[in-house]
This record gives sequence, structure tokens and C-alpha cells, in this order.
Amino acid sequence: MVVQQRVVLDIEGTTTPISFVADVLFPYARDNVRRHLAATYGSSEETRADVALLRAQVEEDLAQGVDGAVAVPPDAEGEGEGAVVEALAANVESMIRADRKVTALKQLQGRIWRRGFDSGELRSEVYDDAADALRRWRAKAYIYSSGSREVQRLIFANTAAAGRL
Repeated sequence: MVVQQRVVLDIEGTTTPISFVADVLFPYARDNVRRHLAATYGSSEETRADVALLRAQVEEDLAQGVDGAVAVPPDAEGEGEGAVVEALAANVESMIRADRKVTALKQLQGRIWRRGFDSGELRSEVYDDAADALRRWRAKAYIYSSGSREVQRLIFANTAAAGRL
């Protein structure tokens, strides 16, 4: 008899409907990137880190001629801040449309989704049978995903099935 010791699962389509990621999470990040950056720009250490990563990615994209990359003006307080936020948002929207798997995008999306989950604007979906299986396999189940660990935790913690996980 073979004893199953470990189980590796994907999120999209396995534990959570693909439509939740494609039709809820990605549009939420796209639609809220400006609001998030404007609300946290200059006041959040996380956002400063996100902006630095995004700037580096955009510079690399511009050097490689990546379609949709837009130059980001130098940091400026006051009125210039809006131009920086606008350029960053345009780049993020382009990266989302292209389904880029780059750290700068994934990190920022995670922070935007965290705000959405924390505010109650977002609620995730986990299949009932997946929640039951994950509970049974607790020490044996691993998630393989291009999303960050934080986003994985948010998805599983913010669902009606969370109490069963």
C-alpha cells in the first residue's frame, strides 16, 4: 500500500475558481492601483519599497523595449506626486494586461488585495471540497503558485470556508 505523504496544489482551478483570480482579483488591482498609490505614496514604507521595485522594473522594461512601459518621472512632493502615481499606475495596468509574473507587480498587487480584503471589499472563494481536503491534509498540503505567500494566506483566510481550513 502506498501512503500519500505530501500533496502539492495550485490555487487557480484547484482550490479556487479561475474566475475569482481572473475576474475579481486582477481587475480589483487594476481598478485600485491609483487609489492605493495615492493614499500611501510618501507615507508608507511598504509603498516606498513597491515604488522602488516598480521603478527598477520599468527602467529594465524601457531598456528592453517592452510594449506598454512608460517612463516614471523623478520623485516629487506636491503636484509632481500625481504624475509619478499616474506613470506607475499606467505601468502596472500594462503589466496586468500582459499577465506579467514580475516581483514588482506581484508585490504591489498583494498589498492592494490586502487592503481590499481588510476593508471587506474583497472576499475570496474556495471550493467546499478543497477546504475539506485542506483541513484533512493540513500538515501535508503545499500550494504551488506564482502568487506570493501573503496572497495565498489572504485567499484562504478571507473565504466562507476559512473556519474549516
